[in-house]
Amino acid sequence: MTTVKQIGILGCGGIMQTIYSPILRSLTNQVRVTALCDLNPQNLQIASRLFPEATVYDNAEHLISSAELDAVMILTTERANAKMAELALRSGLTTYLEKPPAISLSEFDALLETELCASVRLFSAFNRRHTPLLGNFKLPKSPLRQVRGRMERLRRPVPSFPYTAIHLIDSAQFLVGEPLTEARCLYAQDPRAQWTVQGVWSSGATCTLDFVPDGLEHCEYLIFEGEDYSWEIEFPNCEGRLPEGKFVQHNGADTKSITATGAADDYLEQMGYAPSFRGFIKELSSENPPSEPYRLAASRTTISIMETMIPRKNSPMAPISTACMPA
Repeated sequence: MTTVKQIGILGCGGIMQTIYSPILRSLTNQVRVTALCDLNPQNLQIASRLFPEATVYDNAEHLISSAELDAVMILTTERANAKMAELALRSGLTTYLEKPPAISLSEFDALLETELCASVRLFSAFNRRHTPLLGNFKLPKSPLRQVRGRMERLRRPVPSFPYTAIHLIDSAQFLVGEPLTEARCLYAQDPRAQWTVQGVWSSGATCTLDFVPDGLEHCEYLIFEGEDYSWEIEFPNCEGRLPEGKFVQHNGADTKSITATGAADDYLEQMGYAPSFRGFIKELSSENPPSEPYRLAASRTTISIMETMIPRKNSPMAPISTACMPA
């Protein structure tokens, strides 16, 4: 018999309301939301209507110390995620942490140290890692030469766009199976704001990723090129030119198109949010360490690159900025 897990939520804003609320309400035979917390009263009102049986708390400390939970979901702002995750871990609560897990390398390393010392587990949620379209992704054995990619959005603010860019930065490294060993970030404003991340893997394969927050279309893709193959991925996104995504493998003279499982119009499924959370609930019932897609340490290089992209307060972004990977 499956025990229904008692879940608390820290942060009841947009991502909880539009992404996780439908997922949680579809899994009532496995999870029950019993505690809610948000600093915004309007968010709490909406969350209470979505989960009327849950107790509302006025701050995170009260929720964590008072509610009897199996796990807590951290769905707060980018700047609060790491702090709330550390609070939960130190209090002995298994934690599901929405991205980004931190906004600086120093903050990330402090969280990683807290995780290593904790008696409970931290599950770092990068939904692209769970996209059904890429469920059996494995590059050919022949050497990889380069990875190219682009993320373009419409009318997104420049200062916060690095928090979105981590999708593509993380996906490139996760799908290759290792982090970049060297990387730098270039920024330009003419004709429109754009970052370019350039990197190298230990094999010598190169990586070039372009990011445009206010472009001409909504797209996100990666191209993996080897000696005798070229694989193209367009990531599923309900706002994109291909909501269901695309995965085409060119192997020599042969071409193969991969189709995702599940309904093409179920964007929570195709974008990986629902599979990520279901996997977490499944692993929550065991005592094993988080599996590879949920490992916090696997995103250290991603956070380092993202931090380089973030504009500094009271300091305009330089036309070109460069950063090497830290040890």
